[in-house]
Amino acid sequence: MQPNEVREARRKLKMTQVQFAAAVGVSGRTIARWEAGPVPAPWRRAERIKQLVTQQKQEADTLVACTVTAGVAVVAAITFLSSLATKSDVADLRKEVAALRRQLDERKGISAFVSAQTLREDSSGRKAG
Repeated sequence: MQPNEVREARRKLKMTQVQFAAAVGVSGRTIARWEAGPVPAPWRRAERIKQLVTQQKQEADTLVACTVTAGVAVVAAITFLSSLATKSDVADLRKEVAALRRQLDERKGISAFVSAQTLREDSSGRKAG
């Protein structure tokens, strides 16, 4: 593995030389030498570096997929809850309108009864009862 490839892999992983060295299983000084150039990374260590980069990419892809899935789920939940709230509000309004109609009908009935009683009293000159 060439020096620029080692450096690029470490940068992709957003690690310091010391962190990268711990992940690869070597010292920070070894990473510095590999990045400087005269000593290339041995094949086994180069494979480990490639594995770390691949793993990081898979984890990033998984995180993005989970984030997108979670975002879609949140939007679906909000939409669903909004529709429930709307249906609930409409149902509550219908119940209130029905209750108000009943009260109005009762008042009309009472009003009609009182009016009829008043008319009877006025026409007969005495209280109806």
